Formats: sequence, C-alpha cells, structure tokens
Amino acid sequence: MMWSEKYRPNHFLDLIGNEESRKLFVEWFTNWKKGTKPILLVGPPGIGKTTLANIAAKQFGYDLISLNASDVRNKKNINEILTPVLGSQTVLGTPMIFIDEVDGVHGRADYGGGEAIIKILKEPTVPIVLAANTDSSDKMKSIKKSCENIRAETIIAKTVAASPH
Repeated sequence: MMWSEKYRPNHFLDLIGNEESRKLFVEWFTNWKKGTKPILLVGPPGIGKTTLANIAAKQFGYDLISLNASDVRNKKNINEILTPVLGSQTVLGTPMIFIDEVDGVHGRADYGGGEAIIKILKEPTVPIVLAANTDSSDKMKSIKKSCENIRAETIIAKTVAASPH
C-alpha cells in the first residue's frame, strides 16, 4: 500500500493545513440546499482538494460521483455521466458531484465540455464540488463566476511534521 493511501485522512479533523479554507468548505456543505452555488476549490496539486471532497461525501452521507475533467472533455461524455444523477437518488443515496481538474477541460479537445459543465453549474440540484490547480486562465472565468471560490495554499512540511496525527 502506498504511503499516501495508508495515511490518507478519513475525517475533517484528520486534515492538516488550510484551516480557513476547510472551515469555509464545511460551512458551505453544512448550509447546502438545492440551488446553492457549486464550490470551486483552487490550489496546487497534493494539498488535499480531492481528499476533502471524499471526506465531505462520506461525512455528510452523499454518494460521490467523481470525474476527472481532463479525461472527460467533451459535452456528450459529461452529459452522459452527470445528467442522470442531477436531482435523483442513486442506489447509494443522494449524489454529490465532484469534478477534478476542471481547469483541464478547456482546450482543443474540449468539444463543448466547458459549456456543458457551466450549464450544470447554473442550476445545481445536488452538491457540486470542483477542483482546479489554477483559476487564472480566461476559460476559467465563467466557471469561477458560477461558483463559490475557495483558495488553498501549499502545506509547509513543518506543519505536517508538527502534526500530532
């Protein structure tokens, strides 16, 4: 088993660093209701954006529907995966959508993927969490406008080393 998997946090209290960002994220989830703007987590790779989404789904009792936007770039694929779960129950309960690397959906291979995501973001019927390494591109502007934005920073090694976990 890889070290990162063996020691992956399983609860919000297990997370280290970015306390303010985590607090805002938990508040968003606690107050979520149909129509609440999706949330965009922005920060460098490896700081726990995906782990945070996984923990939220588990602790708030949602069925996590996860996709990597870099792998599923076109409108047809995005709609095939996400449209059936919007506003419906899955076998495991109420779905939560997590779109990772949403900043990678734009580009030559996009084929309408960016527009499909923005359309889904405008009328959320389930919690939607997006993660991006950066939000500085022009193509991310429309996604940023459709979401609550939370920025997280690189976690300093001293912070991890000082953790009692």
